[in-house]
Amino acid sequence: MVALSGGHTLGVAHCPSFTPRLKFKAAVLDAGFASSLAATCSKGGDSATATFDRTSTTFDGVYFKELQQRRGLLSSDQAQFESPETQRLVNMFTMNQGYFFYVFQQGMGKMGAGKSLSSVQG
Repeated sequence: MVALSGGHTLGVAHCPSFTPRLKFKAAVLDAGFASSLAATCSKGGDSATATFDRTSTTFDGVYFKELQQRRGLLSSDQAQFESPETQRLVNMFTMNQGYFFYVFQQGMGKMGAGKSLSSVQG
């Protein structure tokens, strides 16, 4: 599931998806990033969007680097780095983008075939 969440390297989320995190000043959210998100949402309202990572039009491993820097857009994204069980995978995918691509491909294949993801590493 950690690898599949890396699909968030593409695209955007609307402000209502992440503004609750901003109100609680979550300690696991980079302060500068939180300020930037708050400004985006105050200007654009509920229809405003923010990217999941700084290379949101390229399928790459930058999403995982953002999690290490406490810049996960959704709380469910950031939770992957905060959990000891999944932090190891986040770090591994950050260091080895090729491995991320491989595990992501395996997970997507299993999902497409309707199989359990428990047998996919990552």
